[in-house]
Amino acid sequence: MHGTILTVCNPKGGVGKTTIAANLAGLLADLGQRVLLIDGDTQPTASSYYAIVQRAPQGLTGLVQMPYTSSGSIELDQFISKSSIDRLDVVISDDPTGKLSTWIQQTPDGRTRLRATLRKAIHNYDIIIIDSQGAMTSLLQAAVIAGDMLLSPVPPRLMDTREFTRGAVQLMQDLAPLKDLGIPIGNLFGLVYRVDRTNDSRNYAKILTSMAWEQYRIPVRFLSTLVPERVVYREACTAQTPVSRMDPHAREIMCDLVTELWPHLSDTAQAHSQGTSK
Repeated sequence: MHGTILTVCNPKGGVGKTTIAANLAGLLADLGQRVLLIDGDTQPTASSYYAIVQRAPQGLTGLVQMPYTSSGSIELDQFISKSSIDRLDVVISDDPTGKLSTWIQQTPDGRTRLRATLRKAIHNYDIIIIDSQGAMTSLLQAAVIAGDMLLSPVPPRLMDTREFTRGAVQLMQDLAPLKDLGIPIGNLFGLVYRVDRTNDSRNYAKILTSMAWEQYRIPVRFLSTLVPERVVYREACTAQTPVSRMDPHAREIMCDLVTELWPHLSDTAQAHSQGTSK
């Protein structure tokens, strides 16, 4: 299953979207995948998560607003920056004032532009990861529409539970009518993030899954992988390196996450987790 697009989304800010998106991208690149990380937030955290060794003249705004053509491949060089991680490229956020979201809202096909462009570019990459905005905007909707799969980190706290059920799940419900236009929304996966007690977190995931279905009739599957609260994730960000390179336990967790999301990479991920990859 090559050429997949994963959108990391949750309308609530500060739940760990960028940490998950950047560390997944870094690990996948270490596993030999060609990866494109797109910073879809007005706060350009993902843009600077890894050092940029070759910056493109344009970023996300140019990529989204690029004139649409119905046939032929597209040239991405002017939008693609090279990171310090081999096989990992980045589309930098260049929209600090939020003008792009307004443009998307006012343009008839604005919300589907990113989807159309990335599906032409996917042959250049094995996996594209979009780090989306932590607010209910047109830019967030465009990122969700572009994804083949959706991953929503949810910390096990009451406030974040409410935001998830009202926000991420409501977003899925709002976009569901697009299916009638031939634009299906990707499957939504939940990820319990910043775990302190494993058993409580597993019960929490079951409760959230039930709430999402009973209140909205939206199928959400929470992954078995639980990401703990550990300082090494902040240290890896400061060092601008994947957490999987710094800590064996974190590498195991992230490899388990890769295995759940991309089963065809399970053998490679598990070998890397055990330190036996070539």
